[in-house]
Amino acid sequence: MKLLSNLVSKEWVLEQLQSNPGQLVIADVRFSPGDPGYGFEAYQREHVPGAVFVDLKKDLMDPPGEHGGRSPLPQPDELARRFGNLGIDASTPVVVYDDDLRPEGARLWWILKYLGHGSAYILDGGFASWKSAGYPLTSKKSEVTPRVFQASVQEDWLADVNEVRAKLGAAGVTLLDSRDRKSVV
Repeated sequence: MKLLSNLVSKEWVLEQLQSNPGQLVIADVRFSPGDPGYGFEAYQREHVPGAVFVDLKKDLMDPPGEHGGRSPLPQPDELARRFGNLGIDASTPVVVYDDDLRPEGARLWWILKYLGHGSAYILDGGFASWKSAGYPLTSKKSEVTPRVFQASVQEDWLADVNEVRAKLGAAGVTLLDSRDRKSVV
């Protein structure tokens, strides 16, 4: 089931659900910054059949610390435990979606890749595209079979605050600030 893109179409996901049930983990990571309960409430109302809910704040972030930004990455072993409890291991294909290609889905996809997951994908167009196409939806909570996620951390994907400070202004180094404009001003 190896694909060449990080984006998968809703048609491909529907085909997998119909022809290979249980062979794919679908992760719903919808979130609204102004409403902390939005994602879970939206999941309870309707979601892609078989999807598990991943809470952006509880599952993909730790509380802020001195140098971790406002959304610090949990320790790899803790992430692996959380993913295992959601039925995700390092070999099962995972399709991530949020509302409509927002940062939440990208964060989960990146974390899976950072932990060495080779088959993580993003649903092109997100939940909005799936729903507007009239594809199946359910409010039924998905059954999860816990798994063991063996992480293979890509250590060179992270830089701590000291490394960033040391490289600022160095030739060939570009620092991208991904915060929203309100956070920078």
